[in-house]
Amino acid sequence: MKQIVKIDASRCKSCGLCVDACPRHYLIIGTERNPAGHCFVTTQPNETCIGCGTCVLVCPEPLALTLVQSNASDEADAQSRLINACHEEPWHTDDDPDTPSPEAEDFSSFEKNLSDQAVESITSSLVRHITESIAENVTNEIIRKLQAGEFKGMMQAAKAGISEVKETRRAFLKGNDAVICAAIAAGCRAFFGYPITPASEIAHDAMAMLPKAGAVAIQAESEVSAINMLYGAASVGVKAMTATSGPGFSLMQEGISYMAAARLPGVIVNVMRAGPGLGNIGPEQADYFMATRGGGHGHYHTPVLAPANVSEMFSLTVRAFDVAFTYRTPVIVLADAFIGQVMETIDLPKTLTIPKPCDASWAADPALPPNVISSLELDPSKREKQNDIRFKAYDEMMEKLPMFSLKHANAPKALCVAFGICARIADQVQHTRQDFDLFRPITLWPFPQTALREAAKNIQHILVIECNRGQMLEDVQRILPDKTLHFLGHDGGTIPTTQEIEAMMERL
Repeated sequence: MKQIVKIDASRCKSCGLCVDACPRHYLIIGTERNPAGHCFVTTQPNETCIGCGTCVLVCPEPLALTLVQSNASDEADAQSRLINACHEEPWHTDDDPDTPSPEAEDFSSFEKNLSDQAVESITSSLVRHITESIAENVTNEIIRKLQAGEFKGMMQAAKAGISEVKETRRAFLKGNDAVICAAIAAGCRAFFGYPITPASEIAHDAMAMLPKAGAVAIQAESEVSAINMLYGAASVGVKAMTATSGPGFSLMQEGISYMAAARLPGVIVNVMRAGPGLGNIGPEQADYFMATRGGGHGHYHTPVLAPANVSEMFSLTVRAFDVAFTYRTPVIVLADAFIGQVMETIDLPKTLTIPKPCDASWAADPALPPNVISSLELDPSKREKQNDIRFKAYDEMMEKLPMFSLKHANAPKALCVAFGICARIADQVQHTRQDFDLFRPITLWPFPQTALREAAKNIQHILVIECNRGQMLEDVQRILPDKTLHFLGHDGGTIPTTQEIEAMMERL
């Protein structure tokens, strides 16, 4: 029998995730090395592959594993029928998303014949089905408004959003997949990016889905090119974004500085991985300083939003576009690899209320009076005045943008401060112990410092948990100089455990 998993040895990085995920132990890490020096994955000599596709789902390297054919087993046949059934009609089209439709009942009957791995393997197909439906609705509305003469040419259509694109969907998505769903909902008209683990799915989804929504998706030759393409799109008032991970984020810093100086809006998603250097593809939060301090040259700030689940990957990406165009600034969505790769149920809104055309009177547009978009100003006094305008906007952001989550305990003896995956781990501990409050900053810049001071008002011990060596800790020390601070940190791709948090609480 022909093997059904095709392995591209040159792309394999020997992470072993597919080996661990395979329910039949069909895959092993071999002894031969590829040109990059990695011992690549190969197959066992026996024919045990069932075609569940779990290895393809968990592989972080694009196209290293592909499913080229299915077994004729009952399990794989049931999986094929399940995918077809899910593509015939969407789930939950009535007003009550908890009321199963006939299609959902069919899904349940098929599910009984499938292993957990086989059920998971259909997720990517469902993601495509869901986002294609949204994209087609957006495209149809754009075409209708163009034909009705509501847009004066494609330039205005490219800048516009569409209100009330009705859609009801419940989906099981990766955090990265939710980003492009959100981009479509926010009216994003262009994506420029270069795939990099663990953010690659964002670029893949953008290439597959945005063109269906009448938007542009371009794979740049590097992250330097991607950020400068974003600069160009923003210059003409188009809603645009890019996505990357740590090494690519470093390469983008010059372009982000240029965008901040020219006051150009855009969204940059950074799914953080372990570093420094190439590091590895494990989760880390060590890009905190680079994101919150303005990682490029000159003095500037960028709003930083930190999601902690898949729903927030959606909602905060939509929010990022709103903030970017309200304040004419690049905005960073900062997620760790866990949040980008985790899969959770998300309820997409029944009505995708996409912002109407934003004020882009400042943009370079042939239909508008001439505007010069540049970060260069040779006159020192004029440069200082331009900086004054930017910092006035920063002051307004510091007043209006801070977001946070605070969970109270029954009898708190400490306050825990964490974001991203660390906040989720701490939340599990708090749920059982109920002896510490949990403060989660959602905006890392501007940091919700007034809210943190209020949360810590009657608590002396503050525990900061991060996947780095203490970067957010410096902000907490600055905001709470009179408190007793404790720190729990991990890096290199490892994360704090519930047992470590409980041990620290026992010592307080």
